[in-house]
Amino acid sequence: MRLAKATFKKVGPFKDFSIEFKKNKRKDLAEVHILTGPNGSGKSTILRGLSRAFVLEEEELYVFSHLFWTSRTNESYIEVSSYSGESISFSSSKHDSETQSPVVTTTEKGSIFNQYFNRILGYRRLDKQSRFEFGAFGYSGKRPLGRHYRGSDSGSDEGWDWSPFDKAVNFEREPDDELSFDEWVLTTLSKGALAFQGGDQKKYKAARFSLDRIEQILRDVTGRKFEFQVDLDVYEVVVCMDGAKFGLHLLPDGLKSILGWLGDLMMRMESIRWVETRSIFDQPIILFLDEIDIHLHPEWQKKILPIIQKTFVNAQIFVSTHSPFVVASVEDAYVYDLNIGKDGYAFLENVIHTEKGQTYSRVLKEIFDVNTEFADPWTEKKLDSFYELLKQAKSKNTKAYKEAFSVGKELAEASIELRDIVSVELNQLDRRIAAVK
Repeated sequence: MRLAKATFKKVGPFKDFSIEFKKNKRKDLAEVHILTGPNGSGKSTILRGLSRAFVLEEEELYVFSHLFWTSRTNESYIEVSSYSGESISFSSSKHDSETQSPVVTTTEKGSIFNQYFNRILGYRRLDKQSRFEFGAFGYSGKRPLGRHYRGSDSGSDEGWDWSPFDKAVNFEREPDDELSFDEWVLTTLSKGALAFQGGDQKKYKAARFSLDRIEQILRDVTGRKFEFQVDLDVYEVVVCMDGAKFGLHLLPDGLKSILGWLGDLMMRMESIRWVETRSIFDQPIILFLDEIDIHLHPEWQKKILPIIQKTFVNAQIFVSTHSPFVVASVEDAYVYDLNIGKDGYAFLENVIHTEKGQTYSRVLKEIFDVNTEFADPWTEKKLDSFYELLKQAKSKNTKAYKEAFSVGKELAEASIELRDIVSVELNQLDRRIAAVK
């Protein structure tokens, strides 16, 4: 299952908009699509519009329906299509008089979306028949760690009758509605310890498999030694980083953010009964990630997506971001550069296929339209003024000589780096002013 195209008509910032998603070339990397552009250009609208193709919860559809325009005579709709030609659409041409919200109608063409919904509806932990060819999941970088664990498929038939598809594409979830990452870790470590004590290496490795991979991902992202342990005095999960131990609540926000979505994803994928018997990291999934870099240091921003791309090789991943470090980090991915037109509506300005060897300066210039090396507006404005005055000075404009020299001197006094940049021109201007005198 792969998404191929989406159409948005009178939804959010889009008047009449279509976007197509190309397949990547390398089979050892996940297919990655990166949405970027200024605020209000529709990144999250596209991401969440695509994810609605896999949502059953009415409350989620209700929240999303507010992106539909309010005209009663002109229909608003979203259509999402797969590579197999099947599609699902959400349309609205009227409003509910009581809720003052659009009435959304769902239409399906083909069986793949309908089959997915039917299996989700009938799927619970005690159901041993339903199996899935793929799964869809959505997360935000703002998502907190959960607190209430409701069981998994690996234990007995007792416990919560929970489905791993409940609110699986809800991006930001209230903590009381979530699974508990710490209890999942605790259960995993306990199962591993019992298997190890019993001398069953196969069960030990199986119990630890997903947790070991998460630990490795965090080592790769942070560059630190990282291991989950149990504090036996209080029987709680702690994280050991470079020998120091911290409770999960004491971790930095960046680590909490990663664990918030990656841990939830692992718990859900472990609980799903898949059609193909293979590693959960090799299962086909569609993953929607909304600004997962939001709490991450730039060094972590440039590491996180390539690691995920190599970990879930059979995934189709849709990412929204404002980070040039994220955009420049991945190869064989597609970047969709969105913008806002003079008419106020969003449009797709460019599609760029990424490759190795991208520089941040190139990404900033070509994708983010940032054409200066300096971060502060004062320097940018002064340099523009300096170079414009230099052009005027070429016509032997004495006033321009003096004004350019004055601006250049301001720049030279601001920092050593700026002094090095303007020093040659300042010396030339000094000689020309002296010659005129």
